[in-house]
Amino acid sequence: MKNEQGFSFVETILTVSILMLLFGTLLPISYQMMSKLNERKQDMHVSFVSHQAAIGRAKGLFSGTRVLDNVEYNWQWQTRTLCISYLRAGNPNNSCETY
Repeated sequence: MKNEQGFSFVETILTVSILMLLFGTLLPISYQMMSKLNERKQDMHVSFVSHQAAIGRAKGLFSGTRVLDNVEYNWQWQTRTLCISYLRAGNPNNSCETY
């Protein structure tokens, strides 16, 4: 409550405590959600690139590159296996499927 002398010390401590509680719980949760969303988005891009690789295989191509959201996805057919390599969070990642 505001009176003639301004805000009281108890009100200030309560406000700061509530803000710390909100930001201390919401920021880590939102960061984790964004990380999971980015991983799922990259998984969707791998599926899309594998579809494009299947179309390329029908046209006689055995390797190729596709750039989606500034991430380079390299695909290569080896006998009956399709391998897609890309960077996830700065680390190299491989996804191989046998058809």
